[in-house]
Amino acid sequence: MGLMSRGAFKDLFTEVLRYALIGEDLDCTDVSGQLFIFSALERCPDDVLSSVVDSYSTVSPSLFARNSAGSTPLLLAAGRGLSATTRTLLRLGANRAAVDDQGRTLLHESAAALLMPVLQSLPPEMVSQQLASQDASGNTPLHLALKAQKVDEATPPSEGWAGA
Repeated sequence: MGLMSRGAFKDLFTEVLRYALIGEDLDCTDVSGQLFIFSALERCPDDVLSSVVDSYSTVSPSLFARNSAGSTPLLLAAGRGLSATTRTLLRLGANRAAVDDQGRTLLHESAAALLMPVLQSLPPEMVSQQLASQDASGNTPLHLALKAQKVDEATPPSEGWAGA
């Protein structure tokens, strides 16, 4: 199967939403037992997915389901760096305190994907509670942010760096 253009992809999802809004069951699973929402989170562009999630939430409770790894749509969206979708899920009331089977929180996933708009929107008390929490690999959100940060080695250090 070839790649689908962004426009064709959006048209496909508009059609899927039309079925959802007339009461068709979008909580069906694929052959691996995965809900539609988790398949969409793995494959959809952020701008399309954000509008799908916004409409889909009115007809389906699966926005708050968990997959086989214990992850929620919110954690997956943040982990993929889907800023618009993550913000939409937060606006819809997704569980900010969810933790997956690897011990990763929204703060872990947002930090790993360097989602600054999401990180800046989190309540300070939540950030302070989760900042030192370690996932199953022993990483805190700060560790994950540092690992994700791309440093341009060709850029010379700022003045004062060498003498610091």
